[in-house]
Amino acid sequence: MKKILFLTEREIKDFVSIKPYKRSKQVPLLAASSVALPLFVGLYFGNLQTALPAALGGLVAIYYSPGSAFPIRMIKMMVCSFGFILSYAIGLVFSFNPIVSSFVLGVWAVLIHWVNIYYKSKPPGSFFFIMLAAMGCYLPYDLDLIPIRIGMLTIGTMTTCILAFVFSGLTFKKSNEQHTLVIEKDRPVSPVESIIIGIFMFLAFFSGHFFKFENPVWIPISCLAIMQGVSKYHIWQRTYHRIIGTFLGVALCWLMLSFFQSPLYVCILIFVMQLLVEMFITRHYALAVLFLTPLTILLSELGNPELPDRDILIMTRMIDIVVGSVLGCIGGLLIYVDWKKLSQLKTNP
Repeated sequence: MKKILFLTEREIKDFVSIKPYKRSKQVPLLAASSVALPLFVGLYFGNLQTALPAALGGLVAIYYSPGSAFPIRMIKMMVCSFGFILSYAIGLVFSFNPIVSSFVLGVWAVLIHWVNIYYKSKPPGSFFFIMLAAMGCYLPYDLDLIPIRIGMLTIGTMTTCILAFVFSGLTFKKSNEQHTLVIEKDRPVSPVESIIIGIFMFLAFFSGHFFKFENPVWIPISCLAIMQGVSKYHIWQRTYHRIIGTFLGVALCWLMLSFFQSPLYVCILIFVMQLLVEMFITRHYALAVLFLTPLTILLSELGNPELPDRDILIMTRMIDIVVGSVLGCIGGLLIYVDWKKLSQLKTNP
């Protein structure tokens, strides 16, 4: 009983505490600007729907690393931009069938996650590459629109690279570091983690289609966010933080949609939400999810001529995220099972 009380007290203290901010202040502003700028341009020309892929391309700003030398950070931005374009294109090309797209998403998740852990990629690692593939798989298949959507995403990544170049120039500090791109590789990497993530991406996306969820793409995205945890405890903590943050976030979104339905105000809200998400994502996960939930809802519904009923929209998103979080918790715990030890037990009963 004392142990339960101790653990409960520890979790409560951890939940109400906010960690110190250790990231560069450039990243939140760059990410918010990169996502919002295409939306404001699309709003000016009266075509927000077309501008949405460019806004998604702006998320490559999250991989901006101001602590590295200038040539290295720009090379990383361009490589990540190519990965964004390829991931989105794969999703769009194979979106013609739910079973095929689910299978392709699972296979792509295995490959892209393996590449990220092989090269010791820092967080968020493979998350946004898989997310873009999932969003591409979810969109209705239209062969004529595929080049346009890929082109707009490419414009978004190019714009972000230009903004990153400008930010680097404005915040330039002379460094004694060698301007050499060091790629850490040639180490044994177990494929088990990548395979488990691929299986759960397939299950999450396919189950969303099979059970006819309103917006099944958020199930694999929520699942993947939980599976990014670095330990069993971190995965469990992320699960309940995400569910609590989502409950609060949908309430915040409901209030936002009650007062602000003009596209201009929604674009401004997206800028503010993206800024807050990047400021809190490493300090308090539930607080970041509080702002992430309305951000994703506003982004996904911004291109619609009329916003759907608030209550239905909020309820369906809540269900999607909770289902995805539970799946992610199961998959994340499987990642940290000692499979070598289990195999030894089977061979030596």
